[in-house]
Amino acid sequence: MIWLALLLLLPALPDAVDHYHRAHALFQQQKFAEANEALDAALAADPDYVPALTLKGKLAMGFNRFDVARVAFTRAARLAPESAYVQFLLGFFYYVDNDFVKAAPALERAMKLDRWDPRAALYLAMSHEGLARPELAIPLYEQTIELEKRSGRPSPDTHTAYGRLLFTLGRYPEAVETAQQMVDMYADWVRQYPI
Repeated sequence: MIWLALLLLLPALPDAVDHYHRAHALFQQQKFAEANEALDAALAADPDYVPALTLKGKLAMGFNRFDVARVAFTRAARLAPESAYVQFLLGFFYYVDNDFVKAAPALERAMKLDRWDPRAALYLAMSHEGLARPELAIPLYEQTIELEKRSGRPSPDTHTAYGRLLFTLGRYPEAVETAQQMVDMYADWVRQYPI
């Protein structure tokens, strides 16, 4: 009888995991309404299941329900403060919501937790740019470009954002050089993946 009482006290995590996996599969199939229903079931089974919270936040952003996304991401970040991915998602959310003041700390935490992921550095650079802090943005753009090179996946988009900032600051030769690197990357991409 004691084991039955203990069993009843355990959270319904297996149900939450099953519902989450169903939601994730539906999300991948772009069946977003059904994925949302499965996420609601997962979070009803375990409101603290971080993977379900992060997927709920991403889905809510897609539905333009930033109120729902904010709740999901902030809860996930509170529950998983040592997760670089969760911190990145929270910072990304604030960046997309144009709340650069709140984006910066979350993105800084993500960078401290995973110094090899260029995404947090990029969005932190753009957040500082949005806060009119080019002296902080420039080294972060340069760090992002270096991280992308190391990963083997340099992004023309990073060069575009960085070049735009340099141009805005009147640093024209550097902006042109960055733009040329971006054009070269697009040309390489087109050669690799012809239409």
